[in-house]
Amino acid sequence: MRTKAYLFSLVVACAAGGILAHGFGGFLSTLGSDPRGIVVWFLLLITAGLVTYVALRGGGAVTGTAVVNFAIIITYGGEVAAWLAAVEMAILAGLVLRFKWWRTLFNISQMVVSLATAGIVYRTLGGSGIATVSVLTPGKPGLIIGLIGCHLTYFIANTGLVTVWNSLRLGQPALRMWRGNYLWMLPQSFAAPLVGLTLAYVYVRLPVAMVLILFLWLVYYTRTSRTNVILQEAERGTVAALATAVDSSLEFLEGESERVAALAVELGRRIGLSGWRMQALEYAALLHDIGYLAVGRRILAKNRSLSREEWAKVRDHASVGAAIVARVKALRRVGEIVRAHHERPDGRGYPRGLTRQQIPREAAILKVADAFVAMTSPRPYRNALSVEQAVLKIKEVQGTHFDTEVVEGLLELYRIDGLDRFASSQMAEAA
Repeated sequence: MRTKAYLFSLVVACAAGGILAHGFGGFLSTLGSDPRGIVVWFLLLITAGLVTYVALRGGGAVTGTAVVNFAIIITYGGEVAAWLAAVEMAILAGLVLRFKWWRTLFNISQMVVSLATAGIVYRTLGGSGIATVSVLTPGKPGLIIGLIGCHLTYFIANTGLVTVWNSLRLGQPALRMWRGNYLWMLPQSFAAPLVGLTLAYVYVRLPVAMVLILFLWLVYYTRTSRTNVILQEAERGTVAALATAVDSSLEFLEGESERVAALAVELGRRIGLSGWRMQALEYAALLHDIGYLAVGRRILAKNRSLSREEWAKVRDHASVGAAIVARVKALRRVGEIVRAHHERPDGRGYPRGLTRQQIPREAAILKVADAFVAMTSPRPYRNALSVEQAVLKIKEVQGTHFDTEVVEGLLELYRIDGLDRFASSQMAEAA
């Protein structure tokens, strides 16, 4: 898989090299005619990259550079934006963040291709240099249409290239990954070109005011991004602490909630679950057994068959857990997933007997993850199954007990030896 990713990186790098070579003359011409402007925009670009860089817990990062990139496209064109972004990315990724050389090369290359392509679309759809536009009125539709096309092109190219690269590295379907990781971000991403248009417009008329506007934007963007990350970390930490309290109540449950959550998130990625739903899935996976607190240690630790009354209590844990979680308003969606994580596609699950289309997608994913981790973990009444045995058991009842698409995702992981880390420590050591 990695070989394909390297080859893809090389293709993108060659395309970027061709774009930079083709635009070198235009870049030098612009630099000669407006050196002050090029220097100002580059300083703003590198500042945006350094100040707004926020690493995400799940990998990757976000920055506010798109705003400046759009402003440069509008002011000078895509090729100039590509050159400035290439230098900025080389400094940020290669020197400041010290990414590996191949990762730095790919980041530079995909940015060059994305910006140059977006610039071409902007001009093709009638977008003109901001200096030629006296006022932003409905009488100048080319500017707005061009900006929309520019943004969509940049968004699709930027996220698409990154998705294909990751798809080749990880062996996952590219379209599913793109839908899950990026499509949900599209509506809110339109803020970037609008702010970029404002910056470009103000630059031509009030250069000093532009710096102030960008500074305010950077402060807002950085504080918002970092605050969101901090809040998510704190929220996730609280949920994980509750999960640990449940797991620690019984020796054989130790660490299971984290393994179920990790596998559920991996399966969610493979079937293209969107970002905000992935968070709900992770939280539900961490809390899916919180209802066991009401069942009692004596029943859960029993090493022989349960009575009808005891089994009824165990079955109630999904509803009880959902009621506990739903008391927190922000976790009501999580509560619905917890309630449904023992439902079956054939309608013979519990507590409500939901059928295939009625079961929340996240709950179908959680059911498979929970089953695999439980099967590969020891219980008082049985030994742990091997990874292969657990996969075969789940595969045998796909479509009735488990969602077929989710099981296919599990099988994909099995084929690339990606399931061992989700089994219990005893099974991992044995493997």
